[in-house]
Amino acid sequence: MYIIPYFLTEPQKGSHFYIKTAWVFLKNGGSTVWETDEATCTEKFISENYLIPNGFHGKVTKRTKTSLFFQIDTTKTKIQDFYSWSDFLKKEETVPPNTDTFRPFFWVDSEDNKDDDWGWREECKDVSFGKFGTLADLWEGLRSS
Repeated sequence: MYIIPYFLTEPQKGSHFYIKTAWVFLKNGGSTVWETDEATCTEKFISENYLIPNGFHGKVTKRTKTSLFFQIDTTKTKIQDFYSWSDFLKKEETVPPNTDTFRPFFWVDSEDNKDDDWGWREECKDVSFGKFGTLADLWEGLRSS
């Protein structure tokens, strides 16, 4: 089962659009979705064996047959104790392969969340997000937040 811990930052508003940012916790240098050893498990099991022991606090926002989306409460989770891609970009370094990091993903959206003047939804359907699916699948899971 895939575990997708994330937090959202305030959208940045343009003239007729928003840029939304989701910081997603990824494994192996920020390239792999977090995955349990078990194919299926309960939310309680995932919380007790994966999330809480690793310092994550928050709530499940969506569950599918293969994935659990977990919105991190940034007031209770010490985000500063984790690496982010920014830490390595500032130093012009590559994220080491065994380093777990928060990686930002951006979404351009219209004010009414209906129009796609930029063609962003279509583009995201073609961007792979590893074994999990596509970038469009990620954003669809985050929409329930």
